[in-house]
Amino acid sequence: MMEKTQHKIRLVVAERIDLVRMGLRMLFQNHPVISMLAETGSIDGLSDLITTNKPDVILMDLGLINDRCPEHRLRLMNIGSHSRILLFSHHYSHELQSYELPPGVTGIISKYSPSSMLVAAICKAHINRRCADMTNPALTRAPQSPEQVTAQPSLPGEITASLHPELNNNERRVARLAGKGLSAREISRQLLLTEKTVRNYLSAVYKKMGVKKQIELCLRAPLHNYFQD
Repeated sequence: MMEKTQHKIRLVVAERIDLVRMGLRMLFQNHPVISMLAETGSIDGLSDLITTNKPDVILMDLGLINDRCPEHRLRLMNIGSHSRILLFSHHYSHELQSYELPPGVTGIISKYSPSSMLVAAICKAHINRRCADMTNPALTRAPQSPEQVTAQPSLPGEITASLHPELNNNERRVARLAGKGLSAREISRQLLLTEKTVRNYLSAVYKKMGVKKQIELCLRAPLHNYFQD
């Protein structure tokens, strides 16, 4: 059960991939618990965003940092003294179990995680100033590998995801445009299909990918090569 907070959690996002940032904006738009204040695609402009917005939590793409670089480690320590840092990784959960958190980092979560787990991890990071315990279920209870996902029972309110679903050509074309944030009507016009047909393809894509909403599709789009042009 998610812990209650007295005010919305103030979130700043540092993420390289445009589609992921778009998905996060959609996810946290009018969210009852989390307010996404600002975003950046690089670590260079992050300090100014932190100074301006004073976030409670920073969701940072692991690919933006090199924790072997002394400069990056110093930046993280300085940032972490004011805000909780939650790393966002494209690795599977089982690959993160032995990952050593850099100084100033609260936790790490896989981008393959359902949106509900991401929300729970942000809330946990906000509550725990230093949560380096990688056994914390809010930070690690994510799909691990394609083989392990099929063996896991569905979580409450979630559909067990297939990380490498087989889409036919029509589903792939619709999924690629939906992953860019286009509506069913916009997709139908671009592909010269009826809106009903597009919605049918989207339903099939959602089922195969184990997602419920276009928001989750946008978040997962960069993780699949067939979403690329």
